Amino acid sequence: MAVLGAVETSAVTLRDAKHQRPVINGPRCRNHGPRRALSTIRVIVIHDAEAPSNGATGVANYGATTGTAVSWHVVVDDNKAFRQLPDGIVSWTAPGCNYDGLHIEQCGYARYSKLDWFRHQATLKRAAWIVAKWCRLYKIPPVWLTDEGLRAGKRGLVTHAQVSRVYKRSDHTDPGPNYPRGYFALLVRRRIGWLE
Repeated sequence: MAVLGAVETSAVTLRDAKHQRPVINGPRCRNHGPRRALSTIRVIVIHDAEAPSNGATGVANYGATTGTAVSWHVVVDDNKAFRQLPDGIVSWTAPGCNYDGLHIEQCGYARYSKLDWFRHQATLKRAAWIVAKWCRLYKIPPVWLTDEGLRAGKRGLVTHAQVSRVYKRSDHTDPGPNYPRGYFALLVRRRIGWLE
């Protein structure tokens, strides 16, 4: 039995181990909301950080020091990922989905073309691992919600642009119209399968 468990663990570890590396803790975002019950989490909000593909350290430091009322749970780039708030803390990221959302910032730009996003496979895959773990933990289906589904309180994946459009409490358009949503959802579903 122990040998079989070791083989299974190795098989999972060999699947994209490079991007599954542990998330680095901190620095903690300076500004955020209160604690919340984990049972309230129903959506995962996908953002871009408007930062270069190696910019997670800078974004993390900005979140830890800014006086602006912004925060997020995790930021990822091509090389690393930083956890900046625990899941049980409300982030100030996308009004309308702060209290019931988990927020991941991907280093990149809303102006990116689809090709630009595909050139940053490491960012997409690193984000997909984190989102897959959240989907499993909080029983969130790895599917993109429609605006109507978001408004109706369904569970799934959304973008910051969508949250802005539905709740009209911000004007953000990230991660941009060319973000490869279908491909990203496929990456997440694949990693959920590997985790299982």
